[in-house]
Amino acid sequence: MRIPLAGQYRRSEIRKAIALQMWPSLPLLVLAALFLACLVLLAAMSDDPSRAFAIVAKLGLAYAVGMVAFCFVAAELQWRGGKGYRSPVEGEVTEEALHLRHAHGHTTIPWADLYRYKAARGMVLLYNSPFNSVPIARRLFDSEEAWVRFRSHVQASVPGPARGWWVGGALFLFFFLLIALSLFNVY
Repeated sequence: MRIPLAGQYRRSEIRKAIALQMWPSLPLLVLAALFLACLVLLAAMSDDPSRAFAIVAKLGLAYAVGMVAFCFVAAELQWRGGKGYRSPVEGEVTEEALHLRHAHGHTTIPWADLYRYKAARGMVLLYNSPFNSVPIARRLFDSEEAWVRFRSHVQASVPGPARGWWVGGALFLFFFLLIALSLFNVY
């Protein structure tokens, strides 16, 4: 199997890749919902519920604005610092590996070396470590059939779901509940 790919990334595709990388999986969304429910419950049980609910609302707004701003800033930094994103890229998908070449270098990533993948409409992120990914945009393929073959091969060759999400999520929930308890004077 040989699936060619060629083209040049757009700044918006790098932004989409950063957003996809930051978007949590379903289990993490469930943990976040539990965390929010605990905060609301603690706010309701505090000495001054209206003040506590105001703190929860401000924290939520600050988090949402901060994440959007971080996504834009990280994408811009990656765009400016990653010469490979700003130059034409070409390569091919084979049974053994993904081969990519651009004006500043080349890389071969064996499928067996990939940690996991994340997919969204028009984008696949291939992780070679828990926090480092290679974005592959739909636009790099010359046909819909080639894109579908690529995605099928990724699904068959690379582990999909994140590993060990619950350990980090549980620690996150525990420490933020401790902070919330101290904020709301409920202990």
